[in-house]
Amino acid sequence: NLNIKNVNVYLKSEVKEIKKNKNNIDVLLKGSKKRLYAEKVLVAIGRKPNIEGLNLDILNIKYDKLGAIKVNSNLLTNIKNKFDQPIRIHLA
Repeated sequence: NLNIKNVNVYLKSEVKEIKKNKNNIDVLLKGSKKRLYAEKVLVAIGRKPNIEGLNLDILNIKYDKLGAIKVNSNLLTNIKNKFDQPIRIHLA
């Protein structure tokens, strides 16, 4: 869990400015006056689901209008396996 490791995730945010200082990295997000200070910064851009060829409709696995498989907070889908347990989605 990233929260345990004291990692903050800013979804749907745009970086306006990043500056490397002597002791940290200074980050300013677009539309925000608050500066963030970090040891390391990871930026992910343009991620989108790739479900082509998975036949989710045939399997009755639910997905949203953007093509992301719908899961709950435990990454479980709406489909159960042969042991009557929900199927877990693994993220790489």
